[in-house]
Amino acid sequence: MNDINNELVAQIKYIIELETRKFLVDIARFNKIVLNDYDEKIKSFEDELDAKISVYGHNKEKYEFKKQEILQSYKDEFDRVYNKRKQQLRGIQAEIQEIQANQKIAIANFKRFEEYKIVYSKSQDYRDFIEKKNQIEYMVQNAGTIEEANNYQQVLNKMQNPVENFESKMSALVEKYNEYDVLVDACEHKIDECIEATLDDFDKISLKKETHLVDLKKQSKILNFISSIIGFIGGAAAFEKRVVRKYKNAIQELKKLNDKYIKNIDSQTMTLVCNINSIREDINEEFMKNAG
Repeated sequence: MNDINNELVAQIKYIIELETRKFLVDIARFNKIVLNDYDEKIKSFEDELDAKISVYGHNKEKYEFKKQEILQSYKDEFDRVYNKRKQQLRGIQAEIQEIQANQKIAIANFKRFEEYKIVYSKSQDYRDFIEKKNQIEYMVQNAGTIEEANNYQQVLNKMQNPVENFESKMSALVEKYNEYDVLVDACEHKIDECIEATLDDFDKISLKKETHLVDLKKQSKILNFISSIIGFIGGAAAFEKRVVRKYKNAIQELKKLNDKYIKNIDSQTMTLVCNINSIREDINEEFMKNAG
């Protein structure tokens, strides 16, 4: 029996190692896909800011502080979504850990009942039970009257075979484990949905790119000359009004919109966790019925 227990412990340790690796892979996958998209969108926005600065003839270094201020405000909105979605991912993983912990308990209980079955099936108590059961079955078949046969049958029906009880519990544990496996797969799918939802959120909060301004970075010498005149006439005040203030207002509106998205993510996470817990409770209730 000690050998079986040691083998079980080794198996569970190996399973835990695999699960830990899977969790780390999912986090790495989330970060790689999401942060790549993040970097692309921030770079695109920064290019547009640089193009705006060039259009108004301002020196990039001179207005670097203003640029970084706008850029950071924009990044902050993406960071809010990223952090909430990562929190959602962690929540899903926490539920998976809880489910897999229950699976390990099911494995341990299966092994325990299997050992009980092996030991009991070789015991004198079981041999006595089988002998008594055979005697009563003989009485049923050879009773003098129907009433007498029915009485013996009632006694026989009340006799529960302990080995069959162990097998019933083991079968229920296998069913419970498999249903948990289906739930884990569903949670893994939710991780994929979480990644896709993050990318979708990023698209929603991305300010529309003014491509014609970016194209002006490749303008001719004449257009460069005109651009410098615009900057000279407008000065810093025009740049502040047409670029800085415009983007600050746009990001402020974006923040209000993003507040709604953040609340929606919180609601999604709460609903998801509640649904998973509800399914887990249903699985446990079904197991209690089947285990007897």
